[in-house]
Amino acid sequence: MAVSSSSPPSLPLNTIVHMLTIKLTSSNYLLWRNQFVPLLASQELFGYLDGSITAPSPMITASDGTPKSNPAYTS
Repeated sequence: MAVSSSSPPSLPLNTIVHMLTIKLTSSNYLLWRNQFVPLLASQELFGYLDGSITAPSPMITASDGTPKSNPAYTS
């Protein structure tokens, strides 16, 4: 039986950098944005920029009540 995943496969950062063929300058924002936004949306990251997705808390409370690093924050 096949297992389905709800999130798209992530691209490594070095691959993403090579997909952006336009370097942002003071005169080409709209052109750059038209290339960058779909890339972020395809990786389900654009919501972090527009505020529709909030970042996870850096710390969580462990079952014993002590604070610990949130693995969802670092991944």
